[in-house]
Amino acid sequence: MAEYRRTPGNQGAHMLARDLGDGGTEIVTLSFWNSLDVVRGFAGA
Repeated sequence: MAEYRRTPGNQGAHMLARDLGDGGTEIVTLSFWNSLDVVRGFAGA
């Protein structure tokens, strides 16, 4: 999450996790950005 938050243009990031009860865990990340161009700079095309 620190990588997201340090990236210019990122407005915030959260990670949610829940135990699935079968030994697995579901993880969801949410991130908020200034623009789609900023996302492409972070994640690539």
